[in-house]
Amino acid sequence: MMHTHVWDETRGAMGFRGRFIGRCQCGASLDVTAERRSQAARKAAETRKRRDGEYVAEHGDLSGILGVGDLLTGSWGYDQTNAELWQVVARSGRTVTIRPVDGFVSNSGPSERVYPCKDQFAGDPVRKVVTRFGSVKLFKWGVYLHKWDGGAMRQTAPNWGH
Repeated sequence: MMHTHVWDETRGAMGFRGRFIGRCQCGASLDVTAERRSQAARKAAETRKRRDGEYVAEHGDLSGILGVGDLLTGSWGYDQTNAELWQVVARSGRTVTIRPVDGFVSNSGPSERVYPCKDQFAGDPVRKVVTRFGSVKLFKWGVYLHKWDGGAMRQTAPNWGH
């Protein structure tokens, strides 16, 4: 659900995505002009750009941090944790080609420790763009891979998740 709030002393607006479109949940007036909506959207975009610029100014552009042979890890899931293990196999500018790799599993029980196994590929290559923060967005819905720090990844063991 997406909320967009624009308030002044007499008017306010709340925008929703999905089944709440067109409904006001707070009883406030929805008398907001298109100009005010675009003004709020511009202000939000400027805030995002400023926040990203401050990060890059402090940490530098990290898009060049990944190289061929680097291992990438990430995790996702609700009520269970799934570990993603990938390896960079090619690089061209800010674009990397990555392939999933097998993992070495230690421990058993409801939670496992997983370590990526370099050069033990488990799938087809995929091309992705490296963000200025040095990460790779794996799925459209938001799993980011980061350079592996050498530690174990945790994942839910088989038959323990939903």
